[in-house]
Amino acid sequence: MQTYAFRRNYGFGVTAQVAGEELDRIAKENEGVLTPSGVVQESRPRQAPLHPVFEWRDPVAAEQWREHQARNLIASVEIVAVAEEQPEAEETRRIAYVSVGTQKAGAGYMDSSKIVTDDDVRSKVLQDALSGLHAWRRRYHHLSELAEIFEAIDVTEAAIEAVAKPPMDPPAKSA
Repeated sequence: MQTYAFRRNYGFGVTAQVAGEELDRIAKENEGVLTPSGVVQESRPRQAPLHPVFEWRDPVAAEQWREHQARNLIASVEIVAVAEEQPEAEETRRIAYVSVGTQKAGAGYMDSSKIVTDDDVRSKVLQDALSGLHAWRRRYHHLSELAEIFEAIDVTEAAIEAVAKPPMDPPAKSA
């Protein structure tokens, strides 16, 4: 029997073991393939193991879906820049809004240009980026073809940490 756990910062109305076993059962019944619609369909009966995971009150679920759509909208907007003096130059793009959660801003999205001007936001975005890279690495750690990328992640993380931590003064000599 396999043991299941949720990724960090994830939790649902059931244990990871219940979720993993039920998802495995559903996949086996569907030629090894899971689809979101298939999982929802299998979870509709009140006695289904994954039923508590989902919001079944339609007005609440509808509002949550609109918020999900809003997150996708916010995340999809980019700022396009083309050098005015070189209109034939290739355009550059950057995301317009960045997901942040700082004491100053609270949880939400901020103009991505704030990353440059606000140290708290920049620190949070770098922390989130590194967390994303760590999650990506955990997902693909078994692929030896990505070893150079993993090494680049380590080098980059060390460089960020070196900049974030000012050098310590040598200890004072006692008389």
